[in-house]
Amino acid sequence: MTTPAMTAPAIIAIDHFHLHCRKREAAEAWYARVLGLSAIPEFAHWAQGGGPLTLRDPADVLHLALFEREPASPNPATLALRVSAAAFPLWQAHLGTELGTAPHFEDHGESRSLYFRDPDGNPWEITCYEAEAPGEGLHELLDAELDHSVESIDAQRAHAGALPESGGALSSHVPMALHALAALGADTARLQAWGRQALAQQPAALPWPELEGAERRWREELAEEGAGAVLARRLPALMPGCGAMAFHALIRTGHAWESRHPGQLARALAYWEVRSAPLPGPVESTAPALALPDWLDALLALPLPADFSQPWISVRMQRAAAEPAFQALAPRLALQPGLLHELARWLAGAYADSGNFTLLHGLTASRALTILLPLLPPAARPAALRAFTGQLAAALQASRWRGERMAASTPPREWPALVADAIGRTDAHAIKLTHAAWHLGRLDSDPVWRRAAEAALR
Repeated sequence: MTTPAMTAPAIIAIDHFHLHCRKREAAEAWYARVLGLSAIPEFAHWAQGGGPLTLRDPADVLHLALFEREPASPNPATLALRVSAAAFPLWQAHLGTELGTAPHFEDHGESRSLYFRDPDGNPWEITCYEAEAPGEGLHELLDAELDHSVESIDAQRAHAGALPESGGALSSHVPMALHALAALGADTARLQAWGRQALAQQPAALPWPELEGAERRWREELAEEGAGAVLARRLPALMPGCGAMAFHALIRTGHAWESRHPGQLARALAYWEVRSAPLPGPVESTAPALALPDWLDALLALPLPADFSQPWISVRMQRAAAEPAFQALAPRLALQPGLLHELARWLAGAYADSGNFTLLHGLTASRALTILLPLLPPAARPAALRAFTGQLAAALQASRWRGERMAASTPPREWPALVADAIGRTDAHAIKLTHAAWHLGRLDSDPVWRRAAEAALR
């Protein structure tokens, strides 16, 4: 006679995890900063006499019991936290800022994960099983956009091979704005209405053999290796030219990656490759490194080139980068932990103060790199960041802004009102800037992000 197998009683939920730490006070501060955990008051007495300090998140989903003792070795068990597709890039950017280095990213196909450790070596994972969060109908519109020109103004000459400075070509903003609208929460009807109107004004795709060949190669690589692997391998070589077309190739790549649309990602990377614009001059300096505030002050004090009347941002960037004083200063920025977020915050304030169109592109480009940088191998990230800051330095010169401020405006609205306003706009730049500021503003509570969005919607 076979004994029936017993059924295990039901489990309500995971209650808590035990972790060992060398200094509980330091561990408590780290978990508050990185994961947003705080001590549970009613259990505080347990920490007296060798018991655990119990922490929880604001939603009371995760409980940790911190025991102060020397770990014999880092905990071999990884603690994995599941997040939504919308939250995943926010965690990616947040961890990069708080840890001082980007978490390790892996695309598993069915899921995506970020890996990092606490100061005592305990491993953590942020994982997401949602393949995408594009908003209903977004991919159909992005499919349709591929039949249109990648450059929206004077497309005939641009596609015939004229350079942007002579052909007057401007990057298409349609796929970027569509993703930004979806990320901000636009419903299907609004996405379709905006997309139909924008595509009706967009030129049809014209023959451009160089772009078409590059796009075909990128599509093949993405299909064979997967987007995450391709970006990790190929982005380092593209970064020296990341200012191409006023950073639009970089920005488009960031939006394409987030929208999980292979065709748009191939198009963005091909556009970046074809229009790549490395800066002249050195990329390294033997002079003492400068902290971000000192570097920015020095940049804004540089004289503008004598011949600086070109209307195109990319052309002015190249002209600025040719100056010896610029070449001596641009590589001197110290690459400190959290630099990219601090730079983006400064750009948000500068744009809010000025409404400067070039600074707007600097902010949206910074957000794009915030998304893409964690995909690169750790060893490749410093060079990528150096390339970006060099291009951004040229953009600051190209902006012609020297600290002038617009007349004082009213305090910015709260995010729900700003987001609703942006969703109702037709201007792609206002939509993209609001999305970038909203995204970065979810990483800290500084009102400067809302000020930047308000300036774009003014």
